[in-house]
Amino acid sequence: MLYFSLVIIQRINAQSEAILQADDSYDYFQFNEAIQLYEQVLNNVNPKYEAHVLTRLAESHMFLFQYKKAEGYFSKLVRLGDRKAQPQSYLDYGNVLKANGKYEEAKDQFKYYLTLVKGDPYVSSLLRSLNWAILNKDSVTNYQIIPTNLDITGQAIGYDFLKGGLVYAHGRNKKAYYSMPIFDLDYALMVDSLHFVQGENYFEEINFAANETSPSLSKDGSLLFFSANAIKQKKDGKLKNGKQDVQESRDGVSNLQIYMAVLQGVRYRNPVLLNFNNRQYNFTHPYLTADGKTLFFASDMPGGYGGFDIFKVNKQADGSWGNPINMGSKVNSDGNELHPYVSNGVLFFASKGLNGFGGYDIFRNNLEKNYSARNPSKNMGKPINSERDELAFITKDGGITGYFSSNREGDLGEDRVYYFNNKASYKKPYSELPVAIKLEPSAIKGADKIEQKSSSISVLESAKNVPVSQSKVEITKIVLEPVPFNFNESSIQMANLSLDSVIQIMKANPNVRLLVIAHTDSRGSYTYNKNLSRKRAASVSLHLNSRGISSSRIKLLAMGEEQLLNKCTDGLECAEEEHAVNRRVELKLIK
Repeated sequence: MLYFSLVIIQRINAQSEAILQADDSYDYFQFNEAIQLYEQVLNNVNPKYEAHVLTRLAESHMFLFQYKKAEGYFSKLVRLGDRKAQPQSYLDYGNVLKANGKYEEAKDQFKYYLTLVKGDPYVSSLLRSLNWAILNKDSVTNYQIIPTNLDITGQAIGYDFLKGGLVYAHGRNKKAYYSMPIFDLDYALMVDSLHFVQGENYFEEINFAANETSPSLSKDGSLLFFSANAIKQKKDGKLKNGKQDVQESRDGVSNLQIYMAVLQGVRYRNPVLLNFNNRQYNFTHPYLTADGKTLFFASDMPGGYGGFDIFKVNKQADGSWGNPINMGSKVNSDGNELHPYVSNGVLFFASKGLNGFGGYDIFRNNLEKNYSARNPSKNMGKPINSERDELAFITKDGGITGYFSSNREGDLGEDRVYYFNNKASYKKPYSELPVAIKLEPSAIKGADKIEQKSSSISVLESAKNVPVSQSKVEITKIVLEPVPFNFNESSIQMANLSLDSVIQIMKANPNVRLLVIAHTDSRGSYTYNKNLSRKRAASVSLHLNSRGISSSRIKLLAMGEEQLLNKCTDGLECAEEEHAVNRRVELKLIK
């Protein structure tokens, strides 16, 4: 009997140690590790610890935005009975159910919470929002949304337009702190509305120990505003590993602060801390208005309505920034408001406290000339918003087209970047993929062929000899006709025999690679044409990728206007047919 008692005590002690280890991971925000450890003890958990383990599993999945898994653990928790769940769990369970579109069940949890914590004004606002969601759940606006290929690595930390592409934050370059990604700023060149490729590294000289996030550019691109902090820490401020390289708040937490860097040459350098920051609180998601006179941001500083609020601050005559001004109750709520963005006099932002469909929704508010809110904010509706989280809405045209992030797909908790357009206002034809589109010959009038050497084999002849690996022809001597492009466009505009032949040749010869050399005509600035040629090269690469040719076998060169085939240089008048000769992408097979 004594032996069995000792065994039971040992098992309880082992469970206690495992749970303490899991708690430690949880306290340091390492939720993936915490989940693994809690799950290891759950099947044989001592009833004494069961409610605690289920609570932490549910919360960990909730914090990772994995709402379906969180719902499962909350459901098990509340079924334990005898009010073993803490009141907060019923509140969290209701929010998770709402994020999963289960509005009536969510209402039941909120109402039960009010029997435990009477008169909580926050729950009153949750019930109001829930009733609004039930009333509007079937309404749909005139937007269409399509996912892009931009990889932001997990969660949306913000992005902005820059030089024909997007500057954004992602967690790929820095080593993760335990399981948590550390975010860097990067730049992606836009091939078309949905497709992006790696662009110039404008930010390699901006290096903080931890995160650089939430970029915003001045209208001319000369100034970069962003948020940054040091290392991830425990909730009580204790460091798990390493030393901090910046000051922290009184409780030891390294809060986000807003910095400004200046473009010098082709790099943003020498970030400076803006004067209105306070290290006791978070300052993040800056947005600079087009006139450069007002900076919007989100902060949990005092003087707000609850959680994070949106503030604005005006630039002073001496170049410093004045005192932050809260945007007021027409914008802010007792929940969180994040990611302010202004376009054509309209403030767009994400809120978790205003009437919405689930988690964070996108809202809009028409602003006065002094950037104060005119009327109560309006929900952007579905399909921009969903039962899940929508964040980081950006637009150049007042909300007709642009981008936002959402975790609506699946239950991994990862955000994707979506392109949107308002079908009623957006007139330009739109294709989901940059693949070859059959057009009439007039669409490429004047796209002359490049002269071929007589000793070469034409693309027409090579097409007859596929697979080329079975012929005696030297593959690298095959001359492929260039891919033509319309003026100022980067999408492939016709069914192209050269690309079809390249695909067949490369599939038949796995060791053959392709050199893609993109050109433009001379119209436009040198920098603009350089970027346009990058887009054209990337468009060809994406077309080949979609047909099964790996990017690792394709080398891209962007020449811009450097290699014109005729006299049509800057300042000389030329017919459209002559300019068209220079708008091409050359294809060369290499080994």
